[in-house]
Amino acid sequence: MNTALYNQKLLEHYLKGKMVPKSLRNIWYPQWKMDIFFSISNGTLKMLKMKIEGMQQVLCLLYNKAKQNFEECINDNQFLKDEVSISLNEIIIIEKDIKIVFSQRDFEQYLFEVSLILSDGQKEIGRYLYIENEKEEVIDDYLVFH
Repeated sequence: MNTALYNQKLLEHYLKGKMVPKSLRNIWYPQWKMDIFFSISNGTLKMLKMKIEGMQQVLCLLYNKAKQNFEECINDNQFLKDEVSISLNEIIIIEKDIKIVFSQRDFEQYLFEVSLILSDGQKEIGRYLYIENEKEEVIDDYLVFH
């Protein structure tokens, strides 16, 4: 299926068959309300803007889960203690960003990618990425020191 046709089918599905340029429809998820503004140009679907309400609690929860998983990852990890130049207890965790990654074919499936910066107080020394799905299941995590 070519891209223009796929985009048109996608838009038809999510706008319930109403092909309206610059359309606004509400998509509801359990934790928040999301409004997405679309436009159609030459048969191509384009997302113009996304507005999310009620996300503050969800974002705090996700950052806390990422921090907790990071702490579990470094706890009693002798290999890391030997490899990292500072004490693991002295690492400063900085909340960087949270990305919502939607499945290409199904907007009801998505991932949260929570990114943390690890610092020694002067500079960035590493990053931690925590990934969970829409069912709040942990999918993966990555810990990288520079």
